[in-house]
Amino acid sequence: MKTGLRSRIRFIDSLGFRLAALLSIALLPIGLIAVAQSSRSIMESRRVSDTALLGRTAEAAASERTLLLTTFGAAEALGDSVLATAQRPEQCSALLRSFVAQSSVIDFVGYTDETGQQNCISAGAPLDLSQNESFRIMAANKEVLIAASDGNRRVAEPSVDVRWPLFSEGQWRGYLYFGIPKSNMGSIRDYSEGVRRPTVITFNARGEILTSSLARDDLQGQLPEGHPLTTFAVDTEQVFRGRNNHGQNRLFAVVPVIRGQVFAIGSWGPREDLAASVSIPAAVLYPLLMWAVSLIVAYLAVHRLVIRHIREMRGQMRRFALGQRDTAPEVLTDAPAEIQEMSHTFHNLTRILIRDEDALEASLSEKTVLLKEVHHRVKNNLQLIASIMNMQIRRVKEPSARRVLKSVQNRVMSLASVHRSLYQAEQLSAARVDRLISEIVDQMAAVATDGHHRIDIQKDLAEITLYPDQAVPLALLTTEAFTNALKYIGRPASGDPWVRVTLSQPEPGRALFSVENTLGPEIFGEEERDAQAASTGLGSQLIQAFVVQLEGELLTAAVEGDIYRLAVSFPVQAFTPA
Repeated sequence: MKTGLRSRIRFIDSLGFRLAALLSIALLPIGLIAVAQSSRSIMESRRVSDTALLGRTAEAAASERTLLLTTFGAAEALGDSVLATAQRPEQCSALLRSFVAQSSVIDFVGYTDETGQQNCISAGAPLDLSQNESFRIMAANKEVLIAASDGNRRVAEPSVDVRWPLFSEGQWRGYLYFGIPKSNMGSIRDYSEGVRRPTVITFNARGEILTSSLARDDLQGQLPEGHPLTTFAVDTEQVFRGRNNHGQNRLFAVVPVIRGQVFAIGSWGPREDLAASVSIPAAVLYPLLMWAVSLIVAYLAVHRLVIRHIREMRGQMRRFALGQRDTAPEVLTDAPAEIQEMSHTFHNLTRILIRDEDALEASLSEKTVLLKEVHHRVKNNLQLIASIMNMQIRRVKEPSARRVLKSVQNRVMSLASVHRSLYQAEQLSAARVDRLISEIVDQMAAVATDGHHRIDIQKDLAEITLYPDQAVPLALLTTEAFTNALKYIGRPASGDPWVRVTLSQPEPGRALFSVENTLGPEIFGEEERDAQAASTGLGSQLIQAFVVQLEGELLTAAVEGDIYRLAVSFPVQAFTPA
């Protein structure tokens, strides 16, 4: 999880992400303007489309409007004449018959007085309509009434009936009835050849369908689903999108034909909607697409001009930091001038560093050779001194003098072993003390036993590397401790005498060195016992001194049963050059 979080943080901090964020902010106002303009264009396109549909619906209902207005005009023209001749039914009827004969669409005209008597008629016999529903409505409202009829005693076929109220000196005097067959209304529509006929329905304020361009059995299926026609009986034009009773998506346009009286609703297919191909989401999507394309183009341009060169320089720096310094990194010649200048600077820097490192390596190599030569010569000189002392030992007959010289020789040889380990080591400033102790022990054991005494030398040495300020006192401590062990060794009750040298690291940063030897009957001759008795205690003093130099602690130097054990604990410290 932490790795994923760090990866996301690195991505957020990357140049590409920051550039994309800045470009997003910079392009945001342009995107918002584009969205606003696109939305405005869509709304304007929708408004134009709606206006066109309203105009087409009004045009499709123009024949009904013309016919109804013509009927209204005829009613106004006939009203005074009818009232003047109402008392003379035959003269009044003749007037109406003359009007119907001249009209191509109106089949019947009749006058119904305020008592419900219809004696002035263009055809047929007089009727008493006082109990008729239409008469009661007209008597109550005294307003123009336009209704549909499936056939009555005056007009046998389905018709549109217009009832026009008549007034005389402010008094309601009845109404004129005009019967217009629907077949006659359809005959005045004029559709050009090749023009698809629109689906238009006219209805009155009570929601009754007056005329339709559809077949009677398909009429209800084309009406808006879930909306009665009275919902649209208002004097304002409106366009809405929805489903018809067949479940089809349609575009409906409603216009008033005769304000407050007759209205027309047109049903149009989706392809008639000029704004349907473009929507508000599309208006947002197009600017977003432009914004995304702009970001991609800008990012690719910056990646090609900047980011890829920076990544190449980063790779050069990483390789140089990991040690690939054979030659200076190449200059990015195809990069922009600023990055090219940076690449030149890095190239010059690496060239100077490579040159200085080569000089330092040459100087270090020379000093390493000289230091090895110093250690080698010191070792040779110490070995020469040991050899001279060995020659002197052979000439001296006094046992105590021989013992002193032999002790000094062992210490010289220990120092020589330290210098031999240093100049043979890969790291001149440190030595493997386990190898150094093993060499000192083997050398002293070979000289001490000289093939005359069988002593089991046991070594358990952990691999520990120390620097010279600890390696030298530890080597001398090993010499003194092993010398003491050989002095006091005895034969145990069973088995051969033995000396055990141990070096371990019980805990990090801490080392434990110990030398143990068996006790018992002496194994050396009389001369060696006399030399031991003449001991001055110098070895114990040196051991204490070497422990102090190691900054360690002498844990034990005592007899434990039939074993003598010397143990020293000291810290493993890093060497600090003077």
